[in-house]
Amino acid sequence: MATTEILSLLTIIVPGIGWATVSLLYRKGIKLGLLANIFSFLTLIICAFNVLTYFTASTPMIYTLVEFNGIEVISFIVDSISVAISFLVVFIGCIILLFSLGYMTPENREHPITEGYAWFYGSMLLFMASMVGVVYSYSLITMAIFYEVTGLCSFVLIGFFHENPKSRYSAMKALYITHLGWIFLIVATALLYSFSGSVTFNALSNLTPYVKSATVLLLAIAAWAKSAQIPFYTWLPDAMIAPTPVSAYLHAAAMVKVGVFLLFRSIQYAAPIDQFAGLIIGVMAVLTMVYGLVMYVPQLDMKRLLAYSTITQLSYMFLALSFAS
Repeated sequence: MATTEILSLLTIIVPGIGWATVSLLYRKGIKLGLLANIFSFLTLIICAFNVLTYFTASTPMIYTLVEFNGIEVISFIVDSISVAISFLVVFIGCIILLFSLGYMTPENREHPITEGYAWFYGSMLLFMASMVGVVYSYSLITMAIFYEVTGLCSFVLIGFFHENPKSRYSAMKALYITHLGWIFLIVATALLYSFSGSVTFNALSNLTPYVKSATVLLLAIAAWAKSAQIPFYTWLPDAMIAPTPVSAYLHAAAMVKVGVFLLFRSIQYAAPIDQFAGLIIGVMAVLTMVYGLVMYVPQLDMKRLLAYSTITQLSYMFLALSFAS
């Protein structure tokens, strides 16, 4: 294995180990917030080395860790996009986990917090690992695994204030809607395998025009669900009931970009696609953009205002991708 391949794997493994460690030590009286920050900063250092190593000596690399009957179950790509974005994901996560040290305390005036530290910090680290996994995914099966893990982390963190019925409702709503998107991702993966014999993003280029358009549209629906676009947008404003660090990391900065990145990777390898498919993606983006703006104006709650702002900004990204297709 090349150095960049090892470093890219470590950016997934280290926060994953952090999640397991925090979860196992929840009864030991250890300062879990400090421990979580140590793991996140260690991951950031690895990412920084990966950036330096890749951009000074490497070319894009693809490697498969798990293969079953010729199907690339766990497959990763290390290229300029994945290296750069993984660094951003971890860097933002480090900043937010550092902020969490002051937020997740009994001294928090609005939301005094005296328990649930292992759930919070463990889920944040697991989310960081799964988000980096999304970025490095080269196989649609790999993407589907990490796509779903990000949704499960979101479910746990949205429902952090579980004594509040609204928190439980919002968590279940987010889980159902994003899981629906995951189902479309699985269908797209099955369609791709049926017509190409492979489940990698590169296999999209081997499809006939009509099958390619159908597959990309299925992937677009999966992307809309994850990135809170019409008609799946309703989960994101409700998800803002989560603790502020969760809203900042998952629901404004990182998780909602999973859909955008999924569609980007799809179009990167599938383009050009049928104009009709590109038109559908563009029209849905414009509808979401306008609706998000209309709903943004009357909001009185700052976090719901942030949610509709995020929805609108994501729609700009989808519109750009529709042109790129």
